[in-house]
Amino acid sequence: MSTKEMIAALRMQGHRVTARQRTDGGWLITKIDNKTFKGAKGNQRARDLLGVSYSKKKLEQARYNVSQYIRGKRKQRTLDDKIKLELRKVQRIWRKNKVQGRITALNVKRHIREFGKEEALKYLQRQTRYGRGYAYEKNVEYLAQYLEDVAMSVDDEVKNSVLNCAMIIRGMTDTFKEEWISMIYSLFYEVRNSGFDTSVTREAIRRTYEIMKG
Repeated sequence: MSTKEMIAALRMQGHRVTARQRTDGGWLITKIDNKTFKGAKGNQRARDLLGVSYSKKKLEQARYNVSQYIRGKRKQRTLDDKIKLELRKVQRIWRKNKVQGRITALNVKRHIREFGKEEALKYLQRQTRYGRGYAYEKNVEYLAQYLEDVAMSVDDEVKNSVLNCAMIIRGMTDTFKEEWISMIYSLFYEVRNSGFDTSVTREAIRRTYEIMKG
């Protein structure tokens, strides 16, 4: 299970999770509920909560990454022109919009090594979207799924409204703003914390539509 999948799983369980993306594209969990973590301790706590452990294959891959990339024992190939062009585009957009972190050629080379050129291009395209303020497609899907999960516990009179809200979120994937994600999660955390109170649910739906008009 990837860190992003662990974040989504914890959120589905009702936990409040804060994370930041590393420059290599990975994620570090910095806060779960009211507890703040440093370094990789948040990721470990997430694994403990979910009962997730590293497989032998993943451990071997981690060791390989350390020896081959972090210690610089392997010479990296140069990027082809198409990927170079996409990388420069991402870097320009991130600088212009003052996005925290950096996307470097080394990040992309690692991505090519692990997943291939086509996936590396998709990765850069996702970073371009993120740099323009749009949410990653998977994060939009996770949010829609979270609302669907909430809908299973609310009163029947608001259930369809929550499901409709999830459907609209999914339909806006291409234009969904990153800043909306945490705002909407917060609204539906309140719904869970209220014991799925109908009035709180209605207010969450109303405010979600206001946010998406943004």
